[in-house]
Amino acid sequence: MHQRGPRGRQLGRASWGLACVLVTCGLSGCSVLSLMAEKPEVKSVSVTVVRVNFLKADLRFDVAINNAGSGSAVVSGYDYDLQVEGQSFLTGKAETGFELKPHAVTTIPVPVSIKFADLFKKVASLLGRSDVAYRLAVGLKIDTPVGTFRLPFQKEGRVPLFTIPQR
Repeated sequence: MHQRGPRGRQLGRASWGLACVLVTCGLSGCSVLSLMAEKPEVKSVSVTVVRVNFLKADLRFDVAINNAGSGSAVVSGYDYDLQVEGQSFLTGKAETGFELKPHAVTTIPVPVSIKFADLFKKVASLLGRSDVAYRLAVGLKIDTPVGTFRLPFQKEGRVPLFTIPQR
């Protein structure tokens, strides 16, 4: 029986890792590697009011994601965290599947319910401000032949607030 030394074990692990990458590339047409090279980005976010009652508002955030890469990806779900002024305001996740097509924009509907009691607590701390900083962090669950991995990205900026005119 032939014994391999530490150097032989390192080469064996490196060869195994390279083989996994090549198999993944061959099975998926390198779309996963292409997706990682040119990471998708949030192109725009729009909001639609779906339903309102005395306790809450149901909204839909339509998040347009631009996949500038040449590879497509099957997304099995996502998670999100909407932060206002550095504090988490809305979080959630969905197991909704879709595909990010190459060189295309895909719009993901993200349903959100906002309880008015929570909204009023946050709004009270923002009185008198002309704008507010936001950050939307999204993690896509990408399915690959060797398993699922999370692809994170974010969009941040400032949103103007309505002000009540002074008399």
